Amino acid sequence: MKRIIFFGMVVLGIFLISSCAKETKENVSDYTAFLRLLSESGFQYIEVEADTPGFLAVERKPIIIENDIIINIYEYNTAEEMEKDAVYINKNGHEINFPDRIVYLEWASIPHFYKKGTLIINYVGENELMLNFLTKNFGVEFAGYGYIGE
Repeated sequence: MKRIIFFGMVVLGIFLISSCAKETKENVSDYTAFLRLLSESGFQYIEVEADTPGFLAVERKPIIIENDIIINIYEYNTAEEMEKDAVYINKNGHEINFPDRIVYLEWASIPHFYKKGTLIINYVGENELMLNFLTKNFGVEFAGYGYIGE
């Protein structure tokens, strides 16, 4: 009888631990998951304050990676909100076509736009390691230099 009770307690403990792990995993924001993914992929980064406003509906979150790569993250409350803003970004990555105005963008290098979950990720540059990381983890660009169309 003691063995049955002990076995039941072990099974219950395993169930509770696995349930807690699932809840913790589900509560991680896409932004936090992105930062973890950077670290797990061997990139060193720092989060910095935005010195200028972004061009989308949410606040721009700049990240400096390996001292010279800048990525701008736009995090939305839902994937649906992100998709509503993503459609405004012209496929060439040089225009934001809002319903009431067009914003023209000039970049210091080649623009790349990725999206996944609640994030729009904007990278301007040609670093192959970063482009491979972004494509591997976030799919092909939806706008910018590497956009291949539908």
